[in-house]
Amino acid sequence: MNSNIFNTCLTLGWLLTVAGVTGLHSLAAGLLAGGLLLLIITILLARWAGVKAPAPKKESHVSD
Repeated sequence: MNSNIFNTCLTLGWLLTVAGVTGLHSLAAGLLAGGLLLLIITILLARWAGVKAPAPKKESHVSD
């Protein structure tokens, strides 16, 4: 998946969440729910990217 498509889908999902909660409750509740959702998604994606990242190469210290 292209990163632009992923970011667009993520943004649309976030906006739909904010709009839905705002329509059901209030603007403050919508912004709070959207902010929490964005924070949770950011933490989960950062963790997932860290797990999927290749392991760093270890330097070998050879004694002469």
